[in-house]
Amino acid sequence: MTLAEQLENRGLQKGLKQGFEEGREQGLEIGLEQGREQGREQGRKQGRELGLLEGIELAVNIKFGGTDDCKTMMTKIKRIHDIHRLQALKRKILSAETVPELMASIDNS
Repeated sequence: MTLAEQLENRGLQKGLKQGFEEGREQGLEIGLEQGREQGREQGRKQGRELGLLEGIELAVNIKFGGTDDCKTMMTKIKRIHDIHRLQALKRKILSAETVPELMASIDNS
C-alpha cells in the first residue's frame, strides 16, 4: 500500500469516526428532548387529573356533605384516570340530586 493510500485510509477512518460521534451526539440530544417533552406532557396530564379530582371532591362535599356515601364514592372516583370521564362526572354533579344518582353515573361510565 502506498503512502497516499495509507493517508487516504486514515483520513477515511478518521472521518467515519468523527461522523459516528457527531451522529451519536445528535441522536442523544434529540432523544433527550423527546424524553423531556413526554415528561412535560405527562406532568400536564397528571396536573389536569389532580385538579379535576380536587374540584370534584369539593363539589361533592359542598352539594352532598361529607357523608360516608360521599367518601365511598370519592374512593371510586379517584380510581378514574380518564380526563374525559372526570370532566363528564364534574358536569353530572350539577344535575344529580342524590348521591346514588351520581354513583350510578360513575358505575355506568
